[in-house]
Amino acid sequence: MEGRGDLLIVHQNFSQSVIMKAGERSFKLTDESAGKDVIDDITSDIAWNVLSKKGRVVFTTQDEIKDLGNIVLKLRY
Repeated sequence: MEGRGDLLIVHQNFSQSVIMKAGERSFKLTDESAGKDVIDDITSDIAWNVLSKKGRVVFTTQDEIKDLGNIVLKLRY
C-alpha cells in the first residue's frame, strides 16, 4: 500500500488468516488460525496501516459491500 490507502471498507463479520512470507511484504491466504508466521486476522493489521497513514477505515454490517468483496480498498492515487 505504501501509504496510498484512502478508504478501507471491511464487512464486520469478515476475517482472513494469512501466512506471512519471510523477508517479503506479501502473504498467502490460509484456513489455519495458528502456526508459524500465521496471522489469524490480517484485516486489523491492514486497518491499522491505513489509519496510521491518515486514511479512513469503515467496518460495516451492510451486505451491499459484498458485491465488491468482503474487504475493499480505495487508493489515493
